Amino acid sequence: MSRVGTLFEDLYRAEVELARDYRSVAERQVADPGTHYMCGTLARRAQARAERLAELAEPFAADLSRSEVGERTAAAWESMRDKASATLGLHAPAGLHLLHDLRRLYASASQVQVNWVLLQQIAQALRDRRLLDEADASGREVVTEVKWVRTRLKEAAPQALLAAE
Repeated sequence: MSRVGTLFEDLYRAEVELARDYRSVAERQVADPGTHYMCGTLARRAQARAERLAELAEPFAADLSRSEVGERTAAAWESMRDKASATLGLHAPAGLHLLHDLRRLYASASQVQVNWVLLQQIAQALRDRRLLDEADASGREVVTEVKWVRTRLKEAAPQALLAAE
């Protein structure tokens, strides 16, 4: 496989993981409607980007189908970890859970953003207009998501960290 194909695989996996992370946060943050509904929407967007990316990757011989197995494994581990924490009574206050979730989303979304920048550069070098248009549009979408998560972190941090004192 080409190095460009590897970039497609990395980006696809990152988008699928981001979609999974958004869904997980949406499920855990039901009590916070702003976070819950927005994360549900962002999960659908990330999944749609992954699906469009899979179509664009075909000419570069990137096999994105095997990445889905890793997503299911990661989701299973996360579920087991959450259940073990609940069973052992390892519960942090809800605000701290939200901060943890948002920090993880920020890291995942930032990784996706960087990969879209790399794909934009490849598309420019190849003069592939279709790929460039998708990379530009998706890259802008992810930048907006990163900004939303950062804003949500700024809003949640004082309440979560100072409320208990």
